[in-house]
Amino acid sequence: MPGERWARIWQVIDQLVTAVREQQISCAGCQQTFARKDMKPLTDLPQYNTWLGLLQWFCSDCQAKQRALHLYQGVYQRENRVVAAQVRRAVLKGNPATLTLDQWLATLDHYQGRCAYCLNAPYEALEHFVPVEYGGGTTAANCVPACKACNSAKGVRLPHEIQESSRSPAAIARVSQYLMSQQPARPLDGMPTDGMPI
Repeated sequence: MPGERWARIWQVIDQLVTAVREQQISCAGCQQTFARKDMKPLTDLPQYNTWLGLLQWFCSDCQAKQRALHLYQGVYQRENRVVAAQVRRAVLKGNPATLTLDQWLATLDHYQGRCAYCLNAPYEALEHFVPVEYGGGTTAANCVPACKACNSAKGVRLPHEIQESSRSPAAIARVSQYLMSQQPARPLDGMPTDGMPI
């Protein structure tokens, strides 16, 4: 009767596997209880790719939230480095350097991560509308996202000197209009906020 014995062993193993899959455990994110079969560890994300990560199981909603958070943190850190480098560059030139990470992320959001000039290519560089070499600051009213092609074509020239098609007068006017909307409000008493005459 060895065949019956093996059949019984496989039946017990199947029951154990089913019991484990149906076991109710708490989600590491929302703390709600789910069947283990409806959850999984997030070992594909670096912060959970450890033996401790195997102990943290997430429901499908929390999996999506954790992945989105991981993506956002990566973007946040990368853009924070970009802004910090450009602020340092402006400070070294003695230019205004007031751009914050929140302002830059709002500008990227406005252009949907695309180049402000051609509106087609993905953003690859923080571009100073008025170049730092001409006194342009790293401020919300002077910085836009640009693709490498548009950033290289513009170079250190002033906006009115550009004639290429993707940086046409209409594109320059569109970017200029957006940047004007980012200018800080002037105080009511007539005192300038940035050292420039009213």
